[in-house]
Amino acid sequence: MRMESLSWSTQRRCSGPLQRAALIVVLVTLGAVPWENAAAAWPTFRGDNARSGLAPRGISDEPRVAWKVGLGGSVDGSPIVVDGRVFVGTNRGLFAAINATTGEVLWRAELEGAVCSAAAASGDRLAVGTARGFLYCLGLDGGILWRVHAWDAVVASPLVVGEAVVWGSMDGLLHCTRLNDGTTLWERPLAGGVSGSPCGGADLVHVGDEKGVVWAVRPESGEVVWRRETGCPVMAAPVLAGEVLLVPLVSPSQLTPPKVPYLLALDHGTGEPRWQVVEARSVFASPLWTDAGVIYVSVEGYLSETLLRCQRRDGAVEVWRQRIGGVVDSSPAATAERAYFGAQDGCLYVADLRSGTVISRVQLAPKIFSSPALEDGRLHVGASDGCLYCLE
Repeated sequence: MRMESLSWSTQRRCSGPLQRAALIVVLVTLGAVPWENAAAAWPTFRGDNARSGLAPRGISDEPRVAWKVGLGGSVDGSPIVVDGRVFVGTNRGLFAAINATTGEVLWRAELEGAVCSAAAASGDRLAVGTARGFLYCLGLDGGILWRVHAWDAVVASPLVVGEAVVWGSMDGLLHCTRLNDGTTLWERPLAGGVSGSPCGGADLVHVGDEKGVVWAVRPESGEVVWRRETGCPVMAAPVLAGEVLLVPLVSPSQLTPPKVPYLLALDHGTGEPRWQVVEARSVFASPLWTDAGVIYVSVEGYLSETLLRCQRRDGAVEVWRQRIGGVVDSSPAATAERAYFGAQDGCLYVADLRSGTVISRVQLAPKIFSSPALEDGRLHVGASDGCLYCLE
């Protein structure tokens, strides 16, 4: 077994970037979830199975910390919010439920391995992976119902499709497990390890691997419908918007990054390219598909110059760009007018979608790798100081 030997990408996601490789972004596509249909809850990574990151209601342009709670380990994974409770894990294997309004810790569960990503909730169950290669299923009361073991770390958030959990691991397999009892339904060998969460629904599930292959499979059987080789590792969650799949790619070199198609839009049904943006840059976090355009953060690997950017939705023209103070691993959440994300400078940013102007920047901790959850006018985000924060 290879559970103790984590790849560089696994280490980066579990305890923050140990290096600054040139990465490439997740793209959001044409025809994403309409704002009025954005989920009021946040039960999975980026709020929904499309990984859209959209919410109907945001927080103040001058955010204040309503509460924070210490959990005893860096909170690098992303929180989810269900029925007034926030669920989040730490790099010490703690998984906790917290009252979303007051910050009271309702229960704690000890898991084997760091929790590096968001859980997924369905009904009265939670699925969450750990860096020791386990997928756990817990009840909403914190009881462990079952766990299954992969050959390597589980650093990508799981995807619940119907009664099944589709999840990737660094062992190079895409797994499908019955949510009710942990029975393995199928396993699909991929070209490389999975560090970016799958997205999709009942017709197709999409996932990228670290060998640079994007896959579309049928969730009921694991049958491959199409595969697309990109030439660059995929290390963040693809985003599904209507008929378009936006895929994040990673530059193959840190010191002299080549020009690569770091914004890649594919037809979700066939895998055929629709458009791409080519440049010697990387993106560490999933972008947003908005009325203003495709919002994302790019990083130039050698200098770590970080830019918040907006690309027209057909990929043809850059609308605006703004410099950001720290490298961004945190996948943004957004309303119709604002984007919210954390950065390695430890700040939570609020930015205007039309211009990219940073409206406010709140210093919370040394670093933020967690992606925020937006729900009912509150924003929840983890930080490297071991705290979960609630801002309003």
